[in-house]
Amino acid sequence: MKKTNNQIISEIRVLLDELETKNSSGGKMQKTPEKPTQKDYSGCIGALRLLVSENYFDQPHNKQEVTGKLLEMGRHYPSSLISMNLLNLCRERVLIKLGERGNYKFVIRK
Repeated sequence: MKKTNNQIISEIRVLLDELETKNSSGGKMQKTPEKPTQKDYSGCIGALRLLVSENYFDQPHNKQEVTGKLLEMGRHYPSSLISMNLLNLCRERVLIKLGERGNYKFVIRK
């Protein structure tokens, strides 16, 4: 069954009313932070995000320490994959890397 123009307009008005009630503060709509799910922590990047959420990176750690921590958690990943994902977290501005080439340590960005 095809909707009429009036039906479509009334549905749009209902949706606009919902938006207005959710945004009653008058400012920009703010996205509420969602609680991470188990799926968010899948794979190597997910394991590293889990370490970030557990405040593991409050202290600087090098790649070997991070690899050891992941092994303790039962997560086995190649060293190159861990390196790539640590750098991806740096690009996402979650972590920063300190030190000099070949001896980097990673810490949470504050």
